[in-house]
Amino acid sequence: MVFRSAKRRWLLSCFSLLFGCSALFGCSDDEALTELVVVVDTNFTAPTELDSITLNVEGPSGMQYPVTTTLGAEGSPTLPLFTFLEPAGEALGPLIITATARLGETDLVEQQVRTSFIRGESRTVYMSLVWDCRDVTCEAEMTCNDGACRSVDVPPTSLPVWTGSLEEPDGSVDGGLDGGTDGSMDAGDASTDSGTDSGPADSCVPSVEVCNGVDDNCDGVADEGFDLMTDSANCGACGMVCNDQARASVACVSGSCTLTCDTDFDDCDSDFNTGCEADLSAPANCGACSSACGASAPLCDPAMGCVSGCSGGTDLCSMACVATGTDINNCGSCGMVCPDPSRSAPSCAAGACGFSCDVGFGDCDTSATNGCEERLNTLAHCAACGRACTVMNGTGDCATGTCDVGTCNTGFADCDGAPGNGCEAPELAVYRDADSDGYGDPTVAATAPCAPMAGWVTNSRDCDDRLASKNPDAPEICNQLDDDCDGSPDNGLVGCGESCRTPMVVEGSMEFTNMVTCGADDSGDAPCGRENADPDHVYQLVITTPMEIRFDITGDGHPTTWMESTCNTGEVPFSCLTHDWNQREWLEPGTYYLHIEYDHDPCSDPYDIRFIYP
Repeated sequence: MVFRSAKRRWLLSCFSLLFGCSALFGCSDDEALTELVVVVDTNFTAPTELDSITLNVEGPSGMQYPVTTTLGAEGSPTLPLFTFLEPAGEALGPLIITATARLGETDLVEQQVRTSFIRGESRTVYMSLVWDCRDVTCEAEMTCNDGACRSVDVPPTSLPVWTGSLEEPDGSVDGGLDGGTDGSMDAGDASTDSGTDSGPADSCVPSVEVCNGVDDNCDGVADEGFDLMTDSANCGACGMVCNDQARASVACVSGSCTLTCDTDFDDCDSDFNTGCEADLSAPANCGACSSACGASAPLCDPAMGCVSGCSGGTDLCSMACVATGTDINNCGSCGMVCPDPSRSAPSCAAGACGFSCDVGFGDCDTSATNGCEERLNTLAHCAACGRACTVMNGTGDCATGTCDVGTCNTGFADCDGAPGNGCEAPELAVYRDADSDGYGDPTVAATAPCAPMAGWVTNSRDCDDRLASKNPDAPEICNQLDDDCDGSPDNGLVGCGESCRTPMVVEGSMEFTNMVTCGADDSGDAPCGRENADPDHVYQLVITTPMEIRFDITGDGHPTTWMESTCNTGEVPFSCLTHDWNQREWLEPGTYYLHIEYDHDPCSDPYDIRFIYP
């Protein structure tokens, strides 16, 4: 393995490590370079919130190579930090890469990735050390991701290809670890598609939504709840932090970081990074930028401008008339400068120094030394110090500074959108309704949050999900089938003027002969309530495939036929066929009833029915 250096990268070379170029580490460049590019970033402010980052690489042999880089001092590297790794020999992995943010001797947060090289390819590992991981302790084989624990394993094929320059980590090429300063890392979630492979996207695994261009909570929308026009942690773009500046409070206005200067200070050089550097109580900028006091009135009184002497209630301090009871540079006495703790604005009242926290931060440990050390958009401190963001049956989300529902536990859903009751609704048991009759198939079940999906219902009462005509609300008809799903075919039916007979299943051209013999059929009573003097016979037809059929009814008499969908006199016949066998009828698959009135004695003159297809 080789550590290589480059401009604006973490300066590690073969000669910067104690082991130099050993047998394990080579220094040659191959035409098809095999390497990992490790990019480390953070949303801590250097040097007040962290002053160094340590990167430790454990090779396949188990040897460890830690290197610490100091941040915030003159000449220190700027973020993000880069390290180029190359293998030596045939072993491509595994590698265990650990990044640790430190303040003095204290470890603040740590992140770990276990992956491997891919021979002949350059891949990128993004690592982000973020605020929300400070108080999180993960089990073995896990690492912290935006306040939650994820697996340390990152498949090397999921890592984005290194193209020679740092791409903005927007989630489409994060390869398992986001390199932005917001710390929204995938932490090697193998179920999240890196966007660099050629296969289909993997299943979405819900997590707390963070600002990273990714739909973390799998609701179909990326970065909802983040306002890039006003969010000081994501100002104009995800991860663009408006850092604390001297003598000012910072805010994001219309997508740009802006300063609000402390009393008696101004941003005269129009440089955001120098804060409000100009003291308006000093003669050089008395009351306003570029308003210098002259020889005739060399003193500066913030209330009166340039004066020759100090008025009552003010004291002369370094050629300026100041109110030592309220002046933060001369609080109580000349030269007593009130400290400007991190994420706060200093104040002076009755000659005593204090400070007020910037919007979105809190002094939760009540120590002036580290100022307003806590962001008030974490699960432990949501909108106020010590106010935990917890939701019933789920995990909270305080990214916007208010406690909302982040993700719901398995089996629950947030159906009313009210964070106060969390994930209040158990998921529904649903059943497929393939025939759209309003009744579900008990053998095909699933769960759904809040409401069934299209084509699914919450009941499982269908006995045949292939036919809409069979369900608990369907009428029972004489067809030897359980139409109303009560478990009993044809129950309660006498059947169209005669007992139910075996249906004629028509699958093409076929003939049914001697259809009427002497007996109960020749009762003289018309079935279906039809009264006439001639015998009336009803046959059930089951059509199995769409077909055009010609009826040929032969006999010495003169049969009259018609066909209906049910044995009900109130329905309009599908056809009114006479004995003209050339008449055609198109039938869709289903059950029909063929009625025949016959003016001869069927005992002596039985008739035949032929179905001719096509």
